[in-house]
Amino acid sequence: MTQAKLAEIINIRQESLSRIELGRINPSIATLEKISDVLEVPISRLFKKN
Repeated sequence: MTQAKLAEIINIRQESLSRIELGRINPSIATLEKISDVLEVPISRLFKKN
């Protein structure tokens, strides 16, 4: 899934999603929940480094 598509689905700007991925901003818990729901992963997975 592209950043643009994910951003559209969770209703945030693509630039904001990019900044979240790069660690430049901290998302709200609500945003993290939306991301984890769309990606169908537990929210804890978003905190694990590969």
